[in-house]
Amino acid sequence: MAVKPEVDLAWIYWLLTDVLLIGGLAGWFPGFIPVIILCGIQVLHFLYRAGSLGAFPVQVRIAYLLMIVLGQWNTLIFILWLQAIGTTIELLFDYCTLARLMALMPWNRNKPLSLRLIHQVLFNAPVKGSVLHIVN
Repeated sequence: MAVKPEVDLAWIYWLLTDVLLIGGLAGWFPGFIPVIILCGIQVLHFLYRAGSLGAFPVQVRIAYLLMIVLGQWNTLIFILWLQAIGTTIELLFDYCTLARLMALMPWNRNKPLSLRLIHQVLFNAPVKGSVLHIVN
């Protein structure tokens, strides 16, 4: 009996989010409503799995959702373009700029903020999973 590979649900969520986001930016009729709904589902799903708003995967998804909502304001639409580029990079290379920036937040790190730490976090090789080990 063959063993099925484990499905990376987080990757599938990001793939669907990226497709919907790019569709919205390209003028797809429903716009960004499906992206906002999917991001909300992700937040709730990861909150249920982790059991805490403070869990790092939940924080990243909340920040992403807030950025999508802010991007609905015409003067901040550039945020949506940055998210589309960043999500595509995450999918292709396992490098999540948002997660790295969230790791630098005071509540997520044990080390003092310094230029060396910022450099280390932003320029460390892509990792599968959490980047929190860099700041702790």
